[in-house]
Amino acid sequence: MTTRYLRKEIYEIEPFFEERPDFMIKLNANESYFDVPDDLKDEIFKEVKNKPFNLYNDPNSDELRKLLSEYCGLEKEQIFIGNGADEIIADINFAFAGPESKVYIFSPTFPSYEVFAKISGAEVINIPLVKIKDKEFYRFDIDLNEYYDRLKKDSMGTKNKVMFICSPNNPTGDYFNEEAVKEIIESFDGIICIDEAYFEFGGKTYRDMIFEHENLIIIRTMSKIFSIAGLRIGYALGNKEIIRELFRVKLPFNVNLFSQTAASLILKNRERFLNNIGEIIKERDRMIEELMNIKNIRIFTTSTNFILLESNIEAKKVFEELVKRGILVRIYNSEALKFSLRVSVGKREENNKFIEALKEILEEANA
Repeated sequence: MTTRYLRKEIYEIEPFFEERPDFMIKLNANESYFDVPDDLKDEIFKEVKNKPFNLYNDPNSDELRKLLSEYCGLEKEQIFIGNGADEIIADINFAFAGPESKVYIFSPTFPSYEVFAKISGAEVINIPLVKIKDKEFYRFDIDLNEYYDRLKKDSMGTKNKVMFICSPNNPTGDYFNEEAVKEIIESFDGIICIDEAYFEFGGKTYRDMIFEHENLIIIRTMSKIFSIAGLRIGYALGNKEIIRELFRVKLPFNVNLFSQTAASLILKNRERFLNNIGEIIKERDRMIEELMNIKNIRIFTTSTNFILLESNIEAKKVFEELVKRGILVRIYNSEALKFSLRVSVGKREENNKFIEALKEILEEANA
Protein backbone atom coordinates (compact mmCIF):
# COMPACT_ATOMS: atom_id res chain seq x y z
CA MET A 1 0.00 0.00 0.00
CA THR A 2 1.22 3.50 -0.85
CA THR A 3 0.42 4.67 2.69
CA ARG A 4 3.70 3.10 3.81
CA TYR A 5 5.47 5.98 2.03
CA LEU A 6 3.61 8.65 4.01
CA ARG A 7 5.27 10.64 6.75
CA LYS A 8 4.02 9.40 10.11
CA GLU A 9 2.55 12.84 10.92
CA ILE A 10 0.32 12.66 7.83
CA TYR A 11 -0.95 9.11 8.27
CA GLU A 12 -3.62 10.02 10.86
CA ILE A 13 -5.00 12.94 8.78
CA GLU A 14 -8.11 12.06 6.83
CA PRO A 15 -8.02 12.93 3.09
CA PHE A 16 -10.17 15.99 2.42
CA PHE A 17 -12.85 14.54 0.17
CA GLU A 18 -16.11 16.14 1.19
CA GLU A 19 -19.07 13.80 0.98
CA ARG A 20 -21.94 15.81 -0.45
CA PRO A 21 -25.31 14.07 -0.16
CA ASP A 22 -28.21 15.38 -2.19
CA PHE A 23 -29.53 18.53 -0.61
CA MET A 24 -31.94 21.38 -1.16
CA ILE A 25 -30.83 23.56 1.74
CA LYS A 26 -27.13 24.11 2.54
CA LEU A 27 -26.51 25.45 6.05
CA ASN A 28 -23.20 23.74 6.84
CA ALA A 29 -20.39 26.09 5.74
CA ASN A 30 -21.16 29.55 7.19
CA GLU A 31 -21.39 31.15 3.75
CA SER A 32 -23.26 34.42 3.29
CA TYR A 33 -26.75 33.94 1.91
CA PHE A 34 -26.19 37.15 -0.09
CA ASP A 35 -24.45 36.58 -3.42
CA VAL A 36 -22.39 39.23 -5.21
CA PRO A 37 -24.93 41.47 -7.04
CA ASP A 38 -25.26 40.84 -10.78
CA ASP A 39 -24.22 44.35 -11.80
CA LEU A 40 -21.00 44.00 -9.79
CA LYS A 41 -20.39 40.55 -11.28
CA ASP A 42 -20.71 42.12 -14.73
CA GLU A 43 -18.15 44.76 -13.77
CA ILE A 44 -15.78 42.06 -12.50
CA PHE A 45 -16.15 39.99 -15.68
CA LYS A 46 -15.56 43.05 -17.83
CA GLU A 47 -12.37 44.00 -15.99
CA VAL A 48 -11.03 40.44 -16.02
CA LYS A 49 -11.71 40.16 -19.75
CA ASN A 50 -9.50 43.17 -20.40
CA LYS A 51 -6.54 41.62 -18.57
CA PRO A 52 -4.07 39.21 -20.22
CA PHE A 53 -4.60 35.56 -19.31
CA ASN A 54 -1.26 34.50 -20.81
CA LEU A 55 0.80 36.44 -18.28
CA TYR A 56 1.33 35.68 -14.60
CA ASN A 57 -0.71 37.79 -12.24
CA ASP A 58 0.76 40.04 -9.54
CA PRO A 59 2.47 37.62 -7.10
CA ASN A 60 2.14 40.10 -4.22
CA SER A 61 -1.54 41.05 -4.77
CA ASP A 62 -0.44 44.66 -4.26
CA GLU A 63 -3.66 46.40 -5.38
CA LEU A 64 -5.68 44.17 -3.07
CA ARG A 65 -3.21 44.70 -0.23
CA LYS A 66 -3.55 48.47 -0.65
CA LEU A 67 -7.35 48.32 -0.55
CA LEU A 68 -7.31 46.03 2.49
CA SER A 69 -4.84 48.34 4.23
CA GLU A 70 -7.34 51.18 3.79
CA TYR A 71 -10.18 48.99 5.08
CA CYS A 72 -8.16 47.84 8.11
CA GLY A 73 -6.39 51.13 8.84
CA LEU A 74 -2.88 49.77 8.28
CA GLU A 75 -0.04 50.09 5.81
CA LYS A 76 0.08 47.85 2.74
CA GLU A 77 3.24 46.19 4.04
CA GLN A 78 1.27 44.98 7.07
CA ILE A 79 -1.03 42.86 4.89
CA PHE A 80 -0.47 39.34 3.57
CA ILE A 81 -2.89 37.75 1.06
CA GLY A 82 -3.64 34.04 0.90
CA ASN A 83 -5.73 31.67 -1.17
CA GLY A 84 -8.34 31.60 1.58
CA ALA A 85 -7.67 31.80 5.33
CA ASP A 86 -6.67 28.13 5.19
CA GLU A 87 -3.56 29.01 3.18
CA ILE A 88 -2.70 31.70 5.73
CA ILE A 89 -2.96 29.12 8.52
CA ALA A 90 -0.81 26.69 6.53
CA ASP A 91 1.84 29.34 5.83
CA ILE A 92 2.01 30.33 9.50
CA ASN A 93 2.63 26.71 10.46
CA PHE A 94 5.20 26.21 7.70
CA ALA A 95 7.07 29.40 8.68
CA PHE A 96 6.95 29.19 12.47
CA ALA A 97 6.10 25.62 13.52
CA GLY A 98 7.48 22.39 12.04
CA PRO A 99 9.35 19.42 13.57
CA GLU A 100 10.25 19.71 17.28
CA SER A 101 7.83 22.60 17.73
CA LYS A 102 4.50 22.77 19.54
CA VAL A 103 1.23 24.30 18.34
CA TYR A 104 -1.30 25.21 21.04
CA ILE A 105 -5.02 25.18 20.27
CA PHE A 106 -8.06 25.86 22.45
CA SER A 107 -10.51 23.13 21.51
CA PRO A 108 -13.08 22.59 20.19
CA THR A 109 -12.18 25.04 17.44
CA PHE A 110 -11.53 25.40 13.71
CA PRO A 111 -9.92 22.09 12.59
CA SER A 112 -7.47 23.58 10.07
CA TYR A 113 -5.15 24.73 12.87
CA GLU A 114 -4.50 21.14 13.92
CA VAL A 115 -4.41 19.73 10.38
CA PHE A 116 -1.74 22.14 9.11
CA ALA A 117 0.23 21.94 12.34
CA LYS A 118 0.49 18.18 11.90
CA ILE A 119 1.39 18.55 8.22
CA SER A 120 4.23 20.85 9.28
CA GLY A 121 5.47 18.15 11.65
CA ALA A 122 4.60 19.99 14.85
CA GLU A 123 3.19 18.46 18.01
CA VAL A 124 -0.34 19.70 18.68
CA ILE A 125 -1.34 20.59 22.25
CA ASN A 126 -5.11 20.81 22.70
CA ILE A 127 -6.21 22.90 25.67
CA PRO A 128 -9.87 22.14 26.43
CA LEU A 129 -12.34 24.96 26.68
CA VAL A 130 -14.86 24.96 29.51
CA LYS A 131 -18.61 24.97 28.97
CA ILE A 132 -20.43 27.65 30.96
CA LYS A 133 -24.16 28.24 31.47
CA ASP A 134 -24.89 31.92 30.92
CA LYS A 135 -28.51 32.59 31.98
CA GLU A 136 -30.67 30.75 29.43
CA PHE A 137 -27.73 30.25 27.05
CA TYR A 138 -24.45 28.35 27.09
CA ARG A 139 -20.95 29.28 25.94
CA PHE A 140 -17.40 27.95 25.83
CA ASP A 141 -14.54 29.94 27.35
CA ILE A 142 -10.82 29.76 28.15
CA ASP A 143 -9.68 28.41 31.51
CA LEU A 144 -6.48 30.34 32.27
CA ASN A 145 -5.41 27.84 34.92
CA GLU A 146 -5.59 25.06 32.35
CA TYR A 147 -3.65 27.22 29.90
CA TYR A 148 -0.80 27.87 32.34
CA ASP A 149 -0.71 24.24 33.47
CA ARG A 150 -0.40 22.96 29.89
CA LEU A 151 2.13 25.61 28.95
CA LYS A 152 4.32 24.77 31.94
CA LYS A 153 4.03 21.04 31.30
CA ASP A 154 4.51 20.96 27.52
CA SER A 155 6.79 23.84 26.57
CA MET A 156 9.94 22.92 28.47
CA GLY A 157 12.89 23.06 26.08
CA THR A 158 10.74 23.86 23.06
CA LYS A 159 12.23 26.59 20.89
CA ASN A 160 9.36 27.16 18.44
CA LYS A 161 5.82 27.63 19.68
CA VAL A 162 2.67 28.78 17.90
CA MET A 163 -0.80 29.40 19.31
CA PHE A 164 -4.12 29.81 17.51
CA ILE A 165 -7.13 31.52 19.08
CA CYS A 166 -10.33 31.81 17.07
CA SER A 167 -12.19 35.03 17.96
CA PRO A 168 -15.15 34.62 17.82
CA ASN A 169 -14.64 30.88 17.99
CA ASN A 170 -15.77 28.48 15.29
CA PRO A 171 -17.75 26.30 15.96
CA THR A 172 -18.77 27.46 19.46
CA GLY A 173 -19.86 30.86 18.16
CA ASP A 174 -18.76 33.57 20.56
CA TYR A 175 -15.82 35.54 21.92
CA PHE A 176 -13.66 34.36 24.78
CA ASN A 177 -13.12 36.50 27.87
CA GLU A 178 -11.24 39.53 26.54
CA GLU A 179 -8.99 39.92 29.56
CA ALA A 180 -7.98 36.25 29.32
CA VAL A 181 -7.06 36.61 25.65
CA LYS A 182 -5.04 39.77 26.34
CA GLU A 183 -3.21 38.01 29.17
CA ILE A 184 -2.31 35.16 26.82
CA ILE A 185 -1.07 37.61 24.18
CA GLU A 186 1.08 39.31 26.82
CA SER A 187 2.49 36.07 28.23
CA PHE A 188 2.94 33.67 25.30
CA ASP A 189 6.55 33.30 24.16
CA GLY A 190 5.94 32.36 20.54
CA ILE A 191 3.84 33.26 17.51
CA ILE A 192 0.26 33.96 18.50
CA CYS A 193 -2.49 34.04 15.87
CA ILE A 194 -5.94 35.51 16.46
CA ASP A 195 -8.36 34.27 13.80
CA GLU A 196 -10.97 36.97 13.21
CA ALA A 197 -12.75 35.32 10.29
CA TYR A 198 -16.11 36.50 11.66
CA PHE A 199 -14.87 39.94 12.70
CA GLU A 200 -17.52 41.91 10.82
CA PHE A 201 -20.43 40.33 12.72
CA GLY A 202 -19.27 41.28 16.22
CA GLY A 203 -16.80 44.06 15.57
CA LYS A 204 -14.31 43.13 18.30
CA THR A 205 -10.67 42.95 17.24
CA TYR A 206 -7.16 42.65 18.66
CA ARG A 207 -5.72 44.50 15.67
CA ASP A 208 -4.32 47.39 17.71
CA MET A 209 -2.17 44.99 19.72
CA ILE A 210 -0.01 44.20 16.65
CA PHE A 211 1.69 47.56 17.20
CA GLU A 212 2.91 46.44 20.63
CA HIS A 213 3.52 42.73 19.98
CA GLU A 214 5.82 41.70 17.16
CA ASN A 215 4.75 38.06 17.52
CA LEU A 216 1.02 38.72 16.92
CA ILE A 217 -0.76 37.88 13.65
CA ILE A 218 -4.45 38.58 12.93
CA ILE A 219 -6.16 36.32 10.36
CA ARG A 220 -9.25 37.45 8.46
CA THR A 221 -11.21 36.43 5.37
CA MET A 222 -13.41 37.83 2.62
CA SER A 223 -15.43 34.60 2.46
CA LYS A 224 -18.10 35.62 4.95
CA ILE A 225 -19.55 39.12 4.79
CA PHE A 226 -17.99 39.86 1.40
CA SER A 227 -19.76 36.86 -0.19
CA ILE A 228 -16.80 35.33 -2.06
CA ALA A 229 -16.20 32.03 -0.29
CA GLY A 230 -15.85 30.43 -3.73
CA LEU A 231 -13.04 32.80 -4.77
CA ARG A 232 -10.80 32.06 -1.75
CA ILE A 233 -9.39 35.29 -0.34
CA GLY A 234 -7.90 35.33 3.14
CA TYR A 235 -5.51 37.85 4.61
CA ALA A 236 -3.26 38.39 7.61
CA LEU A 237 -2.41 41.54 9.56
CA GLY A 238 0.80 42.08 11.50
CA ASN A 239 3.89 44.21 11.78
CA LYS A 240 5.96 44.57 8.61
CA GLU A 241 8.67 42.16 9.71
CA ILE A 242 6.39 39.25 10.53
CA ILE A 243 4.41 39.75 7.32
CA ARG A 244 7.64 39.66 5.34
CA GLU A 245 8.54 36.33 6.98
CA LEU A 246 5.33 34.81 5.60
CA PHE A 247 6.53 35.64 2.09
CA ARG A 248 9.33 33.11 2.64
CA VAL A 249 6.86 30.21 2.47
CA LYS A 250 4.13 31.66 0.23
CA LEU A 251 3.44 29.80 -3.01
CA PRO A 252 4.40 31.94 -6.04
CA PHE A 253 1.36 33.53 -7.71
CA ASN A 254 -0.87 31.99 -5.03
CA VAL A 255 -3.93 34.20 -5.63
CA ASN A 256 -5.23 33.99 -9.19
CA LEU A 257 -6.04 36.88 -11.49
CA PHE A 258 -9.82 36.50 -11.23
CA SER A 259 -9.88 36.40 -7.43
CA GLN A 260 -7.58 39.42 -7.10
CA THR A 261 -9.69 41.43 -9.52
CA ALA A 262 -13.01 40.46 -7.96
CA ALA A 263 -11.85 41.07 -4.39
CA SER A 264 -10.45 44.50 -5.31
CA LEU A 265 -13.71 45.60 -6.92
CA ILE A 266 -15.73 44.26 -4.01
CA LEU A 267 -13.62 46.26 -1.55
CA LYS A 268 -14.19 49.37 -3.65
CA ASN A 269 -17.92 48.67 -3.22
CA ARG A 270 -17.65 47.35 0.33
CA GLU A 271 -20.54 49.35 1.79
CA ARG A 272 -22.94 47.28 -0.31
CA PHE A 273 -21.75 44.19 1.57
CA LEU A 274 -21.31 45.72 5.00
CA ASN A 275 -24.94 46.83 4.81
CA ASN A 276 -25.93 43.14 4.84
CA ILE A 277 -24.56 42.61 8.36
CA GLY A 278 -27.65 43.93 10.10
CA GLU A 279 -29.98 41.72 8.03
CA ILE A 280 -27.95 38.60 8.78
CA ILE A 281 -27.82 39.35 12.52
CA LYS A 282 -31.55 40.10 12.60
CA GLU A 283 -32.33 36.76 10.94
CA ARG A 284 -29.88 34.94 13.23
CA ASP A 285 -31.57 36.35 16.33
CA ARG A 286 -35.00 35.40 14.97
CA MET A 287 -33.74 31.84 14.46
CA ILE A 288 -32.51 31.71 18.05
CA GLU A 289 -35.93 32.79 19.34
CA GLU A 290 -37.62 30.06 17.30
CA LEU A 291 -35.12 27.40 18.33
CA MET A 292 -35.56 28.20 22.02
CA ASN A 293 -39.19 27.14 21.71
CA ILE A 294 -38.13 23.57 20.86
CA LYS A 295 -37.90 21.14 23.77
CA ASN A 296 -34.55 19.54 24.62
CA ILE A 297 -32.53 22.27 22.84
CA ARG A 298 -29.69 24.27 24.35
CA ILE A 299 -28.40 27.32 22.48
CA PHE A 300 -24.87 28.74 22.63
CA THR A 301 -24.27 32.49 22.47
CA THR A 302 -23.00 33.68 19.11
CA SER A 303 -21.38 36.72 17.50
CA THR A 304 -21.21 35.13 14.05
CA ASN A 305 -23.45 34.09 11.16
CA PHE A 306 -23.98 30.63 12.63
CA ILE A 307 -25.52 29.03 15.70
CA LEU A 308 -24.24 26.12 17.76
CA LEU A 309 -27.02 24.15 19.43
CA GLU A 310 -27.11 21.03 21.55
CA SER A 311 -29.89 18.47 21.97
CA ASN A 312 -30.35 15.26 23.98
CA ILE A 313 -29.93 13.15 20.82
CA GLU A 314 -26.54 12.33 19.30
CA ALA A 315 -25.75 14.83 16.57
CA LYS A 316 -24.98 12.13 14.01
CA LYS A 317 -28.52 10.76 14.27
CA VAL A 318 -30.07 14.22 13.93
CA PHE A 319 -27.75 14.99 11.01
CA GLU A 320 -28.82 11.83 9.16
CA GLU A 321 -32.49 12.67 9.61
CA LEU A 322 -31.92 16.20 8.34
CA VAL A 323 -30.11 14.84 5.27
CA LYS A 324 -33.14 12.68 4.51
CA ARG A 325 -35.09 15.93 4.36
CA GLY A 326 -32.50 17.56 2.07
CA ILE A 327 -30.95 19.80 4.75
CA LEU A 328 -27.21 20.00 5.41
CA VAL A 329 -25.76 21.24 8.72
CA ARG A 330 -22.36 20.61 10.37
CA ILE A 331 -21.48 18.00 12.98
CA TYR A 332 -18.16 17.17 14.65
CA ASN A 333 -16.25 14.12 15.88
CA SER A 334 -15.26 15.91 19.08
CA GLU A 335 -16.53 14.34 22.31
CA ALA A 336 -17.34 17.85 23.58
CA LEU A 337 -19.68 18.36 20.61
CA LYS A 338 -21.14 14.86 20.40
CA PHE A 339 -24.67 16.22 20.81
CA SER A 340 -24.13 19.51 18.95
CA LEU A 341 -25.07 20.85 15.52
CA ARG A 342 -23.71 23.99 13.89
CA VAL A 343 -26.16 25.67 11.54
CA SER A 344 -25.41 28.64 9.29
CA VAL A 345 -27.84 31.51 8.96
CA GLY A 346 -29.46 31.08 5.56
CA LYS A 347 -32.43 32.66 3.83
CA ARG A 348 -35.54 32.91 5.98
CA GLU A 349 -37.43 30.21 4.12
CA GLU A 350 -34.43 27.86 4.41
CA ASN A 351 -34.08 28.55 8.13
CA ASN A 352 -37.79 27.94 8.70
CA LYS A 353 -37.59 24.55 7.00
CA PHE A 354 -34.58 23.62 9.12
CA ILE A 355 -36.32 24.65 12.35
CA GLU A 356 -39.49 22.74 11.42
CA ALA A 357 -37.49 19.64 10.49
CA LEU A 358 -35.40 19.78 13.68
CA LYS A 359 -38.51 20.09 15.84
CA GLU A 360 -40.10 17.11 14.08
CA ILE A 361 -36.96 14.97 14.43
CA LEU A 362 -36.56 15.68 18.15
CA GLU A 363 -40.25 15.13 18.89
CA GLU A 364 -40.11 11.74 17.17
CA ALA A 365 -36.88 10.77 18.93
CA ASN A 366 -38.21 11.75 22.35
CA ALA A 367 -41.72 10.33 21.92
